[in-house]
Amino acid sequence: MTGPRPVRVEELPSLRALVNSVFLPDSANDMFQFFPQLFNEQNCGNLLVFEEAGRVISHVGRTQRWASLAGSLVQVACIGAVSTYPEYRNQHLASTLLQSACDQAIAAGVDFMMISGGLGMYRRVGAADVGRDHRVSLRLDDARRLPREDLSIAPFSESDIEFCERAYARKSARFVRTRDDWEWFLRSRSCMTHIADLWVVRVDDVPCAYIASYKPADDSEVFVVEHAGDETAVAGALWNVAVQSGADSIGIHVQAEEPYLRQRLVDAGGRPETNHSMGTLLLLNIPQLIERMRPWFETRIGMKAAHDLRVTQDGEAVTFSVCGESCTVSGKAAAAEFIFGNHDRAMPDGLLGRVFPIPGLWYGLNYV
Repeated sequence: MTGPRPVRVEELPSLRALVNSVFLPDSANDMFQFFPQLFNEQNCGNLLVFEEAGRVISHVGRTQRWASLAGSLVQVACIGAVSTYPEYRNQHLASTLLQSACDQAIAAGVDFMMISGGLGMYRRVGAADVGRDHRVSLRLDDARRLPREDLSIAPFSESDIEFCERAYARKSARFVRTRDDWEWFLRSRSCMTHIADLWVVRVDDVPCAYIASYKPADDSEVFVVEHAGDETAVAGALWNVAVQSGADSIGIHVQAEEPYLRQRLVDAGGRPETNHSMGTLLLLNIPQLIERMRPWFETRIGMKAAHDLRVTQDGEAVTFSVCGESCTVSGKAAAAEFIFGNHDRAMPDGLLGRVFPIPGLWYGLNYV
């Protein structure tokens, strides 16, 4: 057995067989088709495996992107397609690969890792549920109440990439999405192991928003996995998307930084549910993350106080302090909840309560 090590290009067919057998055992679908941003030759260095007798037997995959959190640039790794053949489980292969992925990411300057799952393996190393987002569900009659005058939707095409790039770039918390990401979606038409649609919303023939959605074959609800652009146009187009998808209702993920959109949907009869920023989050370099977020802190409490903001670690204890205020939490998971917030954690008052939680990411089309 060899590993952990990056997969070799000639081993990609063996890796494909592994991930398909674990995630899509009774399907003709293909994980490489669903996640081209993860499974491509240029990303082989981030696909860590164990191999035995010429066969890939365990895998942890990673993508790495910059992200903008209220204008501050941070580096993010996304972990996905974690898989091991049944006969090789309980040998700590996946957990060993995960640790190697963390080490690799830290060496590459990553601040935190988003993991598409909440298994014990992840929680044991400090991954936590974070974010104060919402999922709002609307019946067709609810969505019909939202204004739709002079509004139309049309399927996304290559000519729409530039508009979608600009619309997504205006989101408060977002990935710095590459041109490759858009082109991969254009080819795969998939998101979160579902065939997905991306609709460009126009008002008077002027593009002003987009909506990405999917509808599982056995579900009556279509789910909006990502949206960007004018929020009034997004809300107004939900009925159109539901009808085009043949759905009885529509659900939409709304980030914490989009309270206006959430309120519009609730006023129309939408039913909100609290939601995290999908999967779990693992902090990799807390001091570096705090330093990179300093421009955000300056906007919240001013330059002098932001310069005084500190984070110190003593064993499991992580202490956040600013201008005489301090708060200590125990462990990476608690620190992640403090920094990014969640619906169950009360936040401090004073200056610390003004800078934390910081805006949280939502996967959207970057899900792996």
